[in-house]
Amino acid sequence: MIDLVSEKVWESLRTVTWPGPVRAAIAYVGREAPELLPLGAGDTLVFDGSDESLAGGTTNPAALQVLFDRGVILVSVARLHAKVIVAGSEEAGERKTLVGSANASERSRTSLREAALLTDDVEVAAQADLQIDRWSGARGSEWVNQEWIDRARGIYRPQAARKPRAVPRAPTSAGLWVVPWIEDETPPSPQVEAVLGLVAQEFVEHSIERYRLGEDGYKDGVRVGDEFLPFTLADDQEVPTGNRRSWPVTTVVRLVRDSTDGSTVAICVTPPSQASVTYAAVRRVAEGQGHDLRTEGPLPASTAASIRALWSSEEESSDAEGEASESGLRSRPLDCPRCGAELRLIFWGMPPGPVDPDVYVMGGCALPAGPVATHSCSACRWEGRRRDWNPDHVRGIASLDDLFAVLEAADLESLADRVTDDLDHDPVGLDVHEDSDGSAIGVEAILGGNGVLLEFPFSNVDFWDTWDGLHDSWELRTDEHERELDEA
Repeated sequence: MIDLVSEKVWESLRTVTWPGPVRAAIAYVGREAPELLPLGAGDTLVFDGSDESLAGGTTNPAALQVLFDRGVILVSVARLHAKVIVAGSEEAGERKTLVGSANASERSRTSLREAALLTDDVEVAAQADLQIDRWSGARGSEWVNQEWIDRARGIYRPQAARKPRAVPRAPTSAGLWVVPWIEDETPPSPQVEAVLGLVAQEFVEHSIERYRLGEDGYKDGVRVGDEFLPFTLADDQEVPTGNRRSWPVTTVVRLVRDSTDGSTVAICVTPPSQASVTYAAVRRVAEGQGHDLRTEGPLPASTAASIRALWSSEEESSDAEGEASESGLRSRPLDCPRCGAELRLIFWGMPPGPVDPDVYVMGGCALPAGPVATHSCSACRWEGRRRDWNPDHVRGIASLDDLFAVLEAADLESLADRVTDDLDHDPVGLDVHEDSDGSAIGVEAILGGNGVLLEFPFSNVDFWDTWDGLHDSWELRTDEHERELDEA
């Protein structure tokens, strides 16, 4: 079915039955919009709520308030000029799409000569759905809450008096959620599968994930455009360990109500490459601003901005490390902690051509599970990780006071707690070693019955590399003990 609806478009549409859910993109929203638009709780309206539209009287905050109170999801997109309504679902067996020229206003209803096409073609409906996703997820789109409407009232001027009124704009941004990433083992419904396919066509260079929010997903406040910073939990954990690294940040591009169990599924897209951050680093930023990560809901805007800056700095640091690694190996080769021979940089993946065997050793095509080794000994084949290649970041530690200042700790106990957080294993210990006159000559790092003495002076990189070596030894010994128990 394809029908041309002309002249009095809104009057003609009064007899049309719109199957739910309904999603609309109507540029300008007049006071009559709640009467004209077939929108109810859980439906979506994308509109132009820019300052120019409000000050010019073409979008009416009073109408938005009625729709907002009705439970309609409202998204403002500046310079929008479209008029599209898409309704129903393929699973329900009915879809309708309207594409035309009419705004939701009195003039469009009574004065202007409008026209629109109404169709039940499922492919057109799918394309309209995807286009509304693009608009509502675009950079600069604003998801309307009560504060947004209150501010809009201060800007709005009826069309008879169009002089704009200057009102400071409160900053708005997508919400950032720190979430446990739990694999959704529930088979996706045909409805979810269809949306996944559409999103995959649009975001061809991204990874597509789904995250089941539960029956109260909308009420919990997750919106299209929000970002998830996911951390994996072990089976017995309520919060991640401190050194657990995040999955890449993923953006919600669609919320789908799963008809099989009533839950809400967030469809998310993840860029092809992005730095990860540790849970300990995120927690320190959040706690420094007075926020508990265990509190459900999106992070406060200021905390979210600080954490976004955190992973941005991780990306810059990663780039700088890659650029510095080869020159670092050539100019100041590292010694193996086991035999003293020179270390080589491990190259993971397929190189574009032959590599210098004095600098590189091939690690393989695929990264292994767990912590990834960055260096290999040219003699004894020891493998380990180097935390910092940038000489500007290496700080000397010549005393206990230096140790606490450089590593930002109050005492050995709090420093040991931090190391325990950063390493995913049993608690560690730190002990002071003194000479005959009582002066501190170094500290002993203790893990699983093994200890290594770090004599002053040493660097912050030496400190963390020591724990890397102890942890590797601890893991090997644990694996050997488990094998002995299995054999017994």
